[in-house]
Amino acid sequence: MLKNFRRTLQIELNSFFKDIQSSVKSISSSAFVQSRKKLSPDLFYDLNHLIVSEFYSENDENIELYKGHRLLSIDGSNIQLPLSSDLKKVFGTFKNQKIIDDVIVGRVSVLYDVLNNIVLDGKLCAR
Repeated sequence: MLKNFRRTLQIELNSFFKDIQSSVKSISSSAFVQSRKKLSPDLFYDLNHLIVSEFYSENDENIELYKGHRLLSIDGSNIQLPLSSDLKKVFGTFKNQKIIDDVIVGRVSVLYDVLNNIVLDGKLCAR
């Protein structure tokens, strides 16, 4: 999940298990998707913060700066989320004049260190 997939999920899974030389030769993409749903989103948030913390600690000589400062950028957008009762409770629905059914929309923002190519923080919240 942390790799940037460029091929089909099944090919990526087969390649992953071959690369790590696991006794498990492969799993089906369906099994992977079902297992992925069990993971807490907090895992990725916490993992990213750990990576950022490690990157900036005792790494001063490798950190790119612009005139002595980090160059940061924030990007925000609205995204349409899958229709589910759980997401509807958290995000509510959004009426759209062109779409007959209600849609679930979340607001996402990402704080990015431009020179070091690292995401510092990300948020997904209700509009």
